[in-house]
Amino acid sequence: MQDRVGALLIGSTASAPVGPTLRVSDLPLPHRIIPDGSILSDPRDPARLSVFLDARGRIARLECQ
Repeated sequence: MQDRVGALLIGSTASAPVGPTLRVSDLPLPHRIIPDGSILSDPRDPARLSVFLDARGRIARLECQ
């Protein structure tokens, strides 16, 4: 999935814009989406994919935590 860094995260039924995208429905479970500027309060879970977004809604980084 690291090849998706920089892609725009879009909803499951949204039409795909031009450029790299990743649909929420394609994310493995469990996952959480963390918008830019959010404060993390959930406990760490090494089995959960955390998707960090930048201010434009693009994937800034992906981590299992």
